Amino acid sequence: MIPPPEAHDLVRVLARHFTSPTYPRFSVLLVGARVTTGRRTAANLLRTL
Repeated sequence: MIPPPEAHDLVRVLARHFTSPTYPRFSVLLVGARVTTGRRTAANLLRTL
């Protein structure tokens, strides 16, 4: 899933604050948060993905 153009700057800023192994995990949870309905717990995000 490609984030909307408005989110590119925010994602770029966030990427600088994460270590290299952590950022890919964060990006997976970010995509899960976009497509998950209902409660957005970490387990629900991963279940959706």
